Amino acid sequence: MATFTGWYYTGDQPTQEFTFEADKSLRGDIEELETVMRREMRKRFSRSTAENATIENISIELDEEAMLENIIETVKELDRYEDYEAVVDNGTIFFYNDDELAEVFNAGEALRNAVEQIESSGNDEAEIRYDGLKYFNVSAIY
Repeated sequence: MATFTGWYYTGDQPTQEFTFEADKSLRGDIEELETVMRREMRKRFSRSTAENATIENISIELDEEAMLENIIETVKELDRYEDYEAVVDNGTIFFYNDDELAEVFNAGEALRNAVEQIESSGNDEAEIRYDGLKYFNVSAIY
């Protein structure tokens, strides 16, 4: 399952946002997503609202919190950092060698980069570069 956000309006009302759950395999199947969205709108609002709503757009939401945790765990396991002690604070990983700060990796920045790549390319994976030419992959989590 994944979280989707749809934007709709009824009559002359301003556009509203509606969040609902659907199978992530429906990503890209706008017709089926509209059907699911209308079904969920009928449950939460009314049959009239669901039938009369003009749906403008539907998009899938990334689970950025889970992606950040994956980035942090991946970076901590990279060969480059295997000899360091890692301390995570608010999305930043501080690597220590014998109680001295050796390196800092901003996982929050890596997440923003990954989300931007995933959203702009339409792929479910992004490459995050570190240490020059080396990189690791970040998978989309919905």
